[in-house]
Amino acid sequence: MKTAWPMKKVWPAVVVGVMIIGLSGGPASAQHGPMLGEMGRGPGMFMLLFKGAGLTPDQQTRVKAILAAHRANARDLMRQLRVAREGIVDKLFAPGAVAAGDLEPLRQQIAQLEEQLSQDRLGAVLEIRAVLTPDQLAKAQRLKDRVRELRTEMRALFEGTAQP
Repeated sequence: MKTAWPMKKVWPAVVVGVMIIGLSGGPASAQHGPMLGEMGRGPGMFMLLFKGAGLTPDQQTRVKAILAAHRANARDLMRQLRVAREGIVDKLFAPGAVAAGDLEPLRQQIAQLEEQLSQDRLGAVLEIRAVLTPDQLAKAQRLKDRVRELRTEMRALFEGTAQP
């Protein structure tokens, strides 16, 4: 029995589709995971931890100012990342042969931009951390530890290894 989509025709489309998904994925989840560790699920997790530390109104104002100062640079880096990723996709779908060397300059540019974005975000987090008191840092530490415990429990539930 013949299928309507022979594997020889489908396989290249699948490979290209996976490549596009990998290249078009936003850096928010991947670019700073290794740098920021397990809690590095994006800047939002840090903001929740900082907010959970019980910021005063003055501290909230200072945090907003820190974030505003970093926002323009982050947006510009994200725009440049989008353009570079689109450049790779454009080359992949252009007529003619494409070799890894043709994509290497854009790959290097993407890696450099992701590093710059990661450094900028880390800088913002360090500036925000400096606003907190020792008691607030301790509270954020306890909250972080509890979130980590909850994630472990959730993972165990979904993997079927949870204790009743």
